[in-house]
Amino acid sequence: MIDWPRTAARMRGDLDRADLSGRARRLAEFFIKTTLMRRRTRCVFSNALRAAALRTLKIGANHMAEVVAELEGARIVTVKAEHEGWEILVYPEFGGWNVKWLYLREEMASLLTAIECACGQIQGELLEPGPCLDRALSETSAENAALPVRTADVPKMGTRTPPVNCKASIKQLNTEQLNSVKQLSPAREGALMESLRQFVGDEDMVNWGGDWRKNWVRKMPDELERALDTLLDEIHKDQWRANKSRGAALKDLTRRYAGLIK
Repeated sequence: MIDWPRTAARMRGDLDRADLSGRARRLAEFFIKTTLMRRRTRCVFSNALRAAALRTLKIGANHMAEVVAELEGARIVTVKAEHEGWEILVYPEFGGWNVKWLYLREEMASLLTAIECACGQIQGELLEPGPCLDRALSETSAENAALPVRTADVPKMGTRTPPVNCKASIKQLNTEQLNSVKQLSPAREGALMESLRQFVGDEDMVNWGGDWRKNWVRKMPDELERALDTLLDEIHKDQWRANKSRGAALKDLTRRYAGLIK
C-alpha cells in the first residue's frame, strides 16, 4: 500500500537537492500538489485550468515550453499536450531522474544530525495560539480590517480585557524552559543525544531528534540513560527480542522507570 504523503514529502526533498531552474521547480511542486497529494500520479488539466495554473505560478506563456522541456528532460514528469489541454504524469522515484544533484541525501542527513546533537542546542517549538498571536494576526489581516464593525461585538467601557504584555509572556516561557533543564548540563545532554543516535539510528534522529531532546533527554535524563543501558546490555548479550522498534522500546522502558506506566 502506497504511503502517499510520505512519497510526496520524499519527492519534495529530492526536488530541493536537484539542480533545476526556479520556474521548473515551482511547476514540479505544483504537480506534486495535484497528483501525489491527491493520491494519484496522473492529472488532467483543461486549457483554462492550465492557463490559470501558469498565471498563479508566475510562469509566462513564452517560458512554458522551456519549463516543460526541462522537467521532461530531467525525467521528473511527462506532459502529454492535447487539443483540450494537458495530461501530466509524475515520477516520484529519484533514481530514474536525469539531473545533477546539489548535494547527497547522506550529506544532508549527517549535517542535520550533527546540528541536532550539538551541545547546548536549543530546541524550538510551535507556540499555542494566544493573545499575542491573535493581536498580530488581527493587525496584519486586511480581511479582518475590511470587515464592518458590529455594535454587539464592541465591549462596554471598562469591561475590555487589558492587553497582554507579549515580551513578558515570552520571557516567562523562556524562563520556564530554562528551569526545566537547568539540572542537565550541555555536555551530558550532548552525550545522551549521541547515545540515542547510535541506538535508534541517523534517520530516526533526523526525523524525531527534536522530540527526543525536548520530551525525553531534557525531561527524563536519568530514566532515559538507565533504559538505554538496559537495552544495550540486552543487545550485547543477545537477549534482545524486538516486538517493536528500538525507539518505541526505549520510550516504553523509560516511562516504566519513571513510574508513568506499570
